[in-house]
Amino acid sequence: MDFIEHDLKELMSGMKQPFLQSEVKTLMLQLLSATELLHENWILHRDLKTSNLLLNNQGEIKVADFGLARRYGEPQGMLTQPVVTLWYRQVSPRFVAVQRVKVTASKEYVADAY
Repeated sequence: MDFIEHDLKELMSGMKQPFLQSEVKTLMLQLLSATELLHENWILHRDLKTSNLLLNNQGEIKVADFGLARRYGEPQGMLTQPVVTLWYRQVSPRFVAVQRVKVTASKEYVADAY
């Protein structure tokens, strides 16, 4: 597993000046290439945002957090029930639980709950 130093949201919020045009082009090419790879493998990420784009010190982008990702295409496979977010009272930010969901006898999914 790679060590990634930054996420794009955190990096952009601390920047004194915006990315150069050449840097934006490089980052966009990498993002589009990653999205193309996902789509060639029939995967929709469904949660692309700056906090889910990780950036190392060499300027390489990694796409993270595939918790909402779904396979698509023909034939359409069995999908899990739609995800609905309910807002409850705020819990301690230190609370992190891992929930295991058994979809079928052969498939098991892990989701983080904060």
